[in-house]
Amino acid sequence: MKNYGSVDFKQQQSSSSSPIETQMTLCFTFVAPRVVSALFRRIGRIRRYVEDKMLATMLQDFRDVVLEEDL
Repeated sequence: MKNYGSVDFKQQQSSSSSPIETQMTLCFTFVAPRVVSALFRRIGRIRRYVEDKMLATMLQDFRDVVLEEDL
């Protein structure tokens, strides 16, 4: 599936002992064939799998890259 998106980072006032807090807003879009998108809408199990497995893993990998760059 083709995909695209953007990430916006905004520095926030610290509310804890951490010196800097950052709000991250992630926006992405998947362009799927019509048949696939129809299946996603109709079958909740497929949608949950995509959200829980594919998207969660992708977001965790992204987090790891950001944290690694910060070191």
